[in-house]
Amino acid sequence: MTSWTLSMPSLSQPMPSFVSIELFAIVVGTACTVGALVPDMSAATATAVLRSLGETAQREPTRVRDRVWGALACIGASAAALATRGVSLPALATWLLCLSLLIAADIDRRHHLLPDAVTLPLLWLGLLVNLGNHVAPLPDAVIGAVGGYLGLRILSLVVVAITQSDGIGHGDFKLLAAIGAWLGWQALPPVAFIAAALVVLVGLVRNARSNAAAPSRVAFGPALAVAATVVLFVPSLCHA
Repeated sequence: MTSWTLSMPSLSQPMPSFVSIELFAIVVGTACTVGALVPDMSAATATAVLRSLGETAQREPTRVRDRVWGALACIGASAAALATRGVSLPALATWLLCLSLLIAADIDRRHHLLPDAVTLPLLWLGLLVNLGNHVAPLPDAVIGAVGGYLGLRILSLVVVAITQSDGIGHGDFKLLAAIGAWLGWQALPPVAFIAAALVVLVGLVRNARSNAAAPSRVAFGPALAVAATVVLFVPSLCHA
């Protein structure tokens, strides 16, 4: 797809020469440290938002397992950004997007909440980054932001009308809008498809394990975050 400013390198291509072993080690170490703090960042954000809404928010102790997963996710995003974009502003932007998606996914996983304090800055940052076409051309980013919000909102209205349920949360609308602002409108179909498939799969696995009569509620934010990360690093999915 010509609107992407970067294509994935082939596996035979070596890492850019200006990415030295020392620099790579610094980046990985920084990513590991930041990733280990993701549970604390998401917990602090969720607590502040819930308290502002007048709800009681008890902060649970952070498990070592959560820190390990956060560190591994950040290390993977850093390595992928360096491998595909080298040492550059687009690489830094890519890593910031992955970090923001990780925080949003962790909050939604724990609290079924996607606060404006996370989604709206992420949306505007995506448009700002794409002023220089660093991830997607600005017109595609603007259309992606509008299309992501309206598309999921319309789908939610249809779901509510058919099932008489609560539908999709407003935070999910804004998160998909932010993803569209970063990746462009072409990324919306594969992101939505992958996210929906993940939600269905997780729901089936949970219900099979619990043997519950009623289906359990599955947060959509983590699925959107995973789908956006996949499309970010495999842009060929946008024209598959």
